[in-house]
Amino acid sequence: MANLYLGNILGATGPIGPTGPLGCPSCVVFKSGEWTKDTLGIISNTGIKTETNYFLSNCWTTGEKITIGGVDDSLNDISEINYISGLLTGSNQIQTSGALLAYNTGYNLTICHGISIGATGPAGSPGGATGPVGPTGATGPSGPAPPLCHATTVDSIDLLSTSTEVGNTFTVLTQLDRCWSAGQYIIISSNVDDTQFLVGYVTSYSNYDLTFKILYRSGTVNHNSWLINLSGPVGPTGPVGPTGPSLDSDTVTTSLTITGIHTISGSGSYVFENNPNKFWAASFTGASFLTDESDINNPILKVDYEGNRKVINKYYIDINEEDLGYTPKNWHFQASNDNSAWTNLDTRINQQFISGRFNYNFANGTEYRYYRMYLLSGEDALTYNVRISEMDFVTTQ
Repeated sequence: MANLYLGNILGATGPIGPTGPLGCPSCVVFKSGEWTKDTLGIISNTGIKTETNYFLSNCWTTGEKITIGGVDDSLNDISEINYISGLLTGSNQIQTSGALLAYNTGYNLTICHGISIGATGPAGSPGGATGPVGPTGATGPSGPAPPLCHATTVDSIDLLSTSTEVGNTFTVLTQLDRCWSAGQYIIISSNVDDTQFLVGYVTSYSNYDLTFKILYRSGTVNHNSWLINLSGPVGPTGPVGPTGPSLDSDTVTTSLTITGIHTISGSGSYVFENNPNKFWAASFTGASFLTDESDINNPILKVDYEGNRKVINKYYIDINEEDLGYTPKNWHFQASNDNSAWTNLDTRINQQFISGRFNYNFANGTEYRYYRMYLLSGEDALTYNVRISEMDFVTTQ
């Protein structure tokens, strides 16, 4: 009994159809000798793969992100990411947008589609610790030397000479190239005793010659070793002090007996007339007047209050410009009630003056009839003359 089968009977296999178009490869590998590059970063295939026409197919799109790298057929050493910036269909070329590849054309070259750049990795570790301080560099050249403003002179300067009196112009021989210029104040002081000095301002400085006008003189030495330095001008006048005790007005009356002993000009009474245009001048008659305290040799300015005795505990002397060079230098201020026995109330030694008022205070609580300035020496050591324009005695009673 025959078997029966239902369904279609399998026909014979048909003929193989034509090969379909080549699909787009994910990567193209150019062997050594199949590609070139130039200095502009243009990569070209040499024509060996032109039959596949990979660069001319629709698989590559202008502006597409690609990966270029590899020295063998694998993708394990892909190292450069670039972008196609132009598709040159007539030359089978691509233009990279990144740096020129470092690969030699003797290596294989791999170009792949669609490998995108991964996310930025984490930041690296911060820099290492600061290295040690390097060695100190060489010392630079020295700057210019500052100007010199001090000097010396070995000229002989006599502080008792008329040539060094206040108001005179004086010239000394000193060093070159100092900072002095006209109008600057200087001080020329003894190299062995800084209390002996001249103060003035420069009138000229040329070569070795320094000329200045003397404004102040202090001391009595005469030697040839001096220091020269810049000085400042005379400071501003200070504020007016509190009102002092009343003056002894009796000294300006004509009823008192005011005597100037050894007078050579003017009158002793001129000193108490409050008239700066009048003065009393006297002269020492002895050579050793500083130690010879006798009325024979020493000028004396004496006031006799007669029946109106006074307690005097202050006096002042006004010095005018014309008095400078002839001012008192050493003296006693004395008192007496019998015009014979004298008491020293105040003694001044080595006094130096500029123009202005000079006050002298001392302790005294006794009434005296006679008071006197007993002069021991003056500033003028050549003629031994002394001059006083204005002074007065002061009492607090």
